[in-house]
Amino acid sequence: MFLTNDPKLVVLGSALVIQYSCNNAYGVLTPIDYKALCLGINMAKAEEVHTMADYTKPLIELMDSLPPGEKVTLEGHSLGGFNLAIAMDRFPHKISVAVFLTAQPDCTHPPSYVLDQFIEKIPAGFWLDTQFSSNMDPVKPKNTLRFGRNCLASNLYQLSSSQDVALAEMLMRPGSLFIDDLSKAKAFSEVGYGSVNRVYIVCKKDLIIQEDFSVG
Repeated sequence: MFLTNDPKLVVLGSALVIQYSCNNAYGVLTPIDYKALCLGINMAKAEEVHTMADYTKPLIELMDSLPPGEKVTLEGHSLGGFNLAIAMDRFPHKISVAVFLTAQPDCTHPPSYVLDQFIEKIPAGFWLDTQFSSNMDPVKPKNTLRFGRNCLASNLYQLSSSQDVALAEMLMRPGSLFIDDLSKAKAFSEVGYGSVNRVYIVCKKDLIIQEDFSVG
């Protein structure tokens, strides 16, 4: 296991899973099937992904496909912590450890609680040129955001090279925090989510996910 002050890649146990909002990358590495190193980018459009369950579907399908008795290690970054929590609740017997990289869902309150607290503490000037929009759907309301280049360079990739910022901007797509959906969901259970071993990685120079949101 490798932990660094500014980790770009963390490999633990028999699998690596990465998820984050807007830069929607997804990859899996196992010693059994190296051809699954990169599952590519899910090309579903933001308007087609209405709930956190929809957003987690690729991970759930992966967990469903695991052979009987096989356990994996999952790692979730930022919003990806919610993907892990959903998988942990459903497949605790298939997960040896869950690694939260600057991520921490709450298992006592409704899942949206941590996000509500997080948004309250973010200063308005943080978002800079980030674009916000709403689908105005009365049945499935959803707000989306797309980080702008200035916000990426100043607040998300402030320690990265200009080439990395340009690549991040190229891969950027609209994303959602699914707050309305999560506010209606039940808290993650102790018998599922709470029963899985957890590891927390804190990035002290992260400007968006502060330390008090990174450790459960």
